[in-house]
Amino acid sequence: MLTRIAPDRYSAVIAWVKITLPLVAIGVLSTLFLFAGRPDPEDALVLADIDIAELADEQRLGRPRFAGLLEGGQALRFSAERAAPLADATDLFAAEDVSVRLTLAPGLEALIDAGGALVDMSGQTAQLSGGVIIRRTDGLRLETAQLTMGLSELRAQSDGQVVVEGPGLTLEAGAMQINQAEQMHFTEWVRVVYDPASVEE
Repeated sequence: MLTRIAPDRYSAVIAWVKITLPLVAIGVLSTLFLFAGRPDPEDALVLADIDIAELADEQRLGRPRFAGLLEGGQALRFSAERAAPLADATDLFAAEDVSVRLTLAPGLEALIDAGGALVDMSGQTAQLSGGVIIRRTDGLRLETAQLTMGLSELRAQSDGQVVVEGPGLTLEAGAMQINQAEQMHFTEWVRVVYDPASVEE
């Protein structure tokens, strides 16, 4: 048999429920926090190590740049669009869209562009790849697939085909080296086309 609750009594019950239920919920939450226990420091360290490893794997440097003077006094400025350290090698990082500016003498600069580079900070070298183009302000242009250059002294080497163009000059060679005296040595095979008539006087 169902018993109807009087309107006044029904209103009182509803008002009591509205007050009691929030208090009960607060009590339950407080109990959960009280009996949850303190976090284990060892577990926290393990989670921290995992987070650091994940961050290291995805570490990226946006537009890194560094500059300095070579042993011969030439100024070098290195920049890239992106760079990231290699795993298990803190002194190596891979860079993309690389640009290098070398001030060889007052009024003479060499601008180097490459698709990528592997930079060895301990060995002070940069292995440029992805198509390397060198433009000098005196009109000389050099193109090769890859080039290894020094970051502490003026030296460079390409073990692949090199094409050099200048006023009235086109030179192709199988390999090339550049020493500290800024001299180019071409090896393997060399083919030179010189047109003095095209040189402006």
